[in-house]
Amino acid sequence: MADKGTGDKVIGKTKEVIGEVTGDDKTKAEGLLDQAIGKAKEVAHDIKDKSEDFAEDVKDATEKAVDTLKEKSEDVAEDVKETTDKVVENVKDTTEKVVDNVKETFKK
Repeated sequence: MADKGTGDKVIGKTKEVIGEVTGDDKTKAEGLLDQAIGKAKEVAHDIKDKSEDFAEDVKDATEKAVDTLKEKSEDVAEDVKETTDKVVENVKDTTEKVVDNVKETFKK
């Protein structure tokens, strides 16, 4: 389990109170320092969690974007194929008409 600094904060608070009650400034200072260390660990843990969450969100968004681009590119490829097929058919039809016209012209 990750150290979230709770132990340091509890120990620090205990030392601070003991230092205040006994008049021991060194123990009180150690307690304050332990609490600060605990808070730093807590913040570091929170940053780590948020960073992992953000990285997961970015990964998910990237995967979704890739899937969307893949789908759209497949749609575009299909549209291009359909258009190309129509153009090829039109070229064939036009070529046949031209050939027929040329034949008719030379028959006369």
